[in-house]
Amino acid sequence: MKILKITIALLFILSSVFAQDKYIIKEVKQTMSKGSQTGLQVTLPNTTTKDVEEAIREVMKPYKTKIDYTDKTKAELMADDATISTLSDNTVDVHFQMLASGTSVVLTNYFNLGGIFVSTTTTPDKYKQAEAITNKIIGKVAANGMAAEIENATKNVSSLEGNLKDLQSEKEKLNSGIEKSKKEISDDETAIKTNETTLATNKTTLDTKNTEFTKEKEAIAQLNPAAIQEQIKVIDGDMKKMQADNEKATKEIASKQAQIDKLKAEIDAINATVKTNESTIVTKKTELDKLNTTLASNNVDERQKKLKEMEAEVKRVQGEGEKIVKDSESKKANIEKNKTNIITSETNIKTNATSIATKQAEIEKAKKDLEALKNIQKMYVDMK
Repeated sequence: MKILKITIALLFILSSVFAQDKYIIKEVKQTMSKGSQTGLQVTLPNTTTKDVEEAIREVMKPYKTKIDYTDKTKAELMADDATISTLSDNTVDVHFQMLASGTSVVLTNYFNLGGIFVSTTTTPDKYKQAEAITNKIIGKVAANGMAAEIENATKNVSSLEGNLKDLQSEKEKLNSGIEKSKKEISDDETAIKTNETTLATNKTTLDTKNTEFTKEKEAIAQLNPAAIQEQIKVIDGDMKKMQADNEKATKEIASKQAQIDKLKAEIDAINATVKTNESTIVTKKTELDKLNTTLASNNVDERQKKLKEMEAEVKRVQGEGEKIVKDSESKKANIEKNKTNIITSETNIKTNATSIATKQAEIEKAKKDLEALKNIQKMYVDMK
């Protein structure tokens, strides 16, 4: 928008410079502080009475004059006793009427040569000189206006250069962000590879632990202490029953000793039973000793404790595996996020590059406009 405004202003000023009808000086006769007099009138566009007064004071300064308003209404300025050798050998009073009209100011200059006012009829030889002084005022008003335009244009160039610097800084940040994301991706990929290696080792360890655990569990199942204890109880019960039978048989032998002959067959049978029972007792005791030996040699309690430790180790390894899997998934998600960030940053860099190119073009145009404004100002300053 600023560029557009400067360009429009520039076109307007250029048209003002090369179209003389914008500053047409015409001779008029109208009422001023000294009555109805002849003066040189010109319409100055896009200015104010304050700006015109400032230009009048600057132009009249070399003529060693004192400038003030003729009355309290401030409708008319007068340069008293101005030394203008091109107009007169004596001092000259120059009156200036400034009338605001919209965005323009109508300026009327009256040159009083000791009671005679410069005009094309009374002082044709002096009119051109009066016209030259009026042109100087026109040039000064335009030049002063150009100074403001130049200042605005200069500020606009500085602003555009600041915008360009911001865009370049943003580009550096985007590139830095991309490099950071790429490094994070590389680190995450390395971490994932390490995790995969660790996970493979973990799986091998877990398989080994599971195999060991299963074998030990099966071995302990075969050495079930409860089952062995139950067998011991059965055998012990059988032994006690047999011992009770033997005691009973012995009592029967004692009570029937008198009937030995009669009961010989019974005694022999009972003795045979006793022998058989004794043999069975020995066998049972052997089995009992064997079972006790097996129970002691296999240390079932210790192996059960070890089994629990193995089970805990299996769970620990499984937990580590799950943790590694989760970490890998997290790293993969982070990689996807960083890839998305890179794509977004690269898109932003392209947009940034377009913006930089646009800003550089705007700066170049603004600088050209500024240079043109300075040249036009110089033309006005050089107007004599």
